[in-house]
Amino acid sequence: MRSILAKELKDSGMKQEEIALALGITQASVSHYLKEARGKNVKMLEENPHIKKSLKETAERVKNKKASPTTEFCVICRGVRKEIICKFHKDSTPGLKACDICFTTEVCR
Repeated sequence: MRSILAKELKDSGMKQEEIALALGITQASVSHYLKEARGKNVKMLEENPHIKKSLKETAERVKNKKASPTTEFCVICRGVRKEIICKFHKDSTPGLKACDICFTTEVCR
């Protein structure tokens, strides 16, 4: 997710140093994300319209210092679990159709 977020922030006009500071990572990490030397296996996230929209909105909030990237990642991660992982498991295992374990534990709320 950081890879996509770094790209969104770069596209919004932020410099690598500013992105690094906003995300709490090094400028070198930002460079790697932008060059796709890191975080290049994100197609599944980029292809999901809900998650892509969430990341775009997160980039705007982070850029305007209205949100913490860590808090935002938690929210998006819940979406990833629900939109991708849980859907995959439920579709591939009929006995899991009514499963909601990922969203009933305190850690995942």
